[in-house]
Amino acid sequence: STQQLKEFAKQEGLIATEEMLVLSFGQINRLKNFIRDETILAQEQTIIQNYRKISLLGTGDRLLSINKYAEKEAGELDKNFRLWLNWQTTQLATQPKDFTKLQALNNSLIGLKQNKNKKLLLQNLFLKI
Repeated sequence: STQQLKEFAKQEGLIATEEMLVLSFGQINRLKNFIRDETILAQEQTIIQNYRKISLLGTGDRLLSINKYAEKEAGELDKNFRLWLNWQTTQLATQPKDFTKLQALNNSLIGLKQNKNKKLLLQNLFLKI
């Protein structure tokens, strides 16, 4: 949990921001990576911000965003989906109605592993988040 990570950082004498703690998703190695290299944190913050922007767009604008993501390599999409999934999981406590977003993200990860058409995966995902 975030509280346990905060206690760990304090015990180890690590300086960790609240954002680092939240985006560590309870994982010590992620926290250490953020502290060691803040560019990793900045990259992940950008990925989360993009996800949040997509989820706030209207249907038409979401569909227009598909091409930008369809151009990404499968590995990069996988990283984005996993990060979005982890972040969305942290939001579940305060927004339980968003469980369907978790399902959509998980299904997209599975589809990506099965080499399904990226545009169709993204269309399905973007309509559900």
